Amino acid sequence: TGLYMAMLFSSVDGISRCDYYTAPDNGSAGANTITKNIGFQPRFLLIKCTSHATNWIVLDSVRGFGSGNDKPLFLDTNGAQESHQDWGAFTSTGFELNGGFSAANDPNRTYIYYAHA
Repeated sequence: TGLYMAMLFSSVDGISRCDYYTAPDNGSAGANTITKNIGFQPRFLLIKCTSHATNWIVLDSVRGFGSGNDKPLFLDTNGAQESHQDWGAFTSTGFELNGGFSAANDPNRTYIYYAHA
């Protein structure tokens, strides 16, 4: 048998948001910019592609998301956090993911996310 863990998330106005998005097809992942208005400024973001096998991605303000030298964590790997790209930023009403962040905005792929203030 295996060891399993389950986490349940819920949307709470002004505190957290569970939702999904489908990245547009602008020719390549480098052309896509995802902007999500969720009604508050998050400090934590968890993203997972539901249509393809990809990593669980964590971005947060404590480790510098939005600084230009973003440090994402991939929860399903044993690697250290990365710190070499500008993958986006939190905004006063949500978040933006830059075009070069193919792990979270490949064309025509659907992603679920959990954002928390």
